Amino acid sequence: SLVIVGRLKQLFANFTSGEPFRRENAGHLRAIWIAMLVIEVSRYALLALAGLLITTFASDVHGAMSITVDFSTWGSILILIVLAEVFAEGARMKEEQELTI
Repeated sequence: SLVIVGRLKQLFANFTSGEPFRRENAGHLRAIWIAMLVIEVSRYALLALAGLLITTFASDVHGAMSITVDFSTWGSILILIVLAEVFAEGARMKEEQELTI
């Protein structure tokens, strides 16, 4: 979470400077979606491990554990992937425009 907040802080600092299409912004967005992906996959792994430990060592298990898929989180990750690519392409186009006379 600290990685995400730190990258968002740097991203907003770049936005307020008046240059949204910088290479760094695409990198910040990329780091944010990777961090979110790691958090979500880790959540699934921990839930699976907890379920395995409960079924292995518990003498009487009342009810089954279920892993729920949070589509809003996965949608946010997909949106961040697209935004990172949009900002990378925007930065490339801006650099190309600055080179033309």
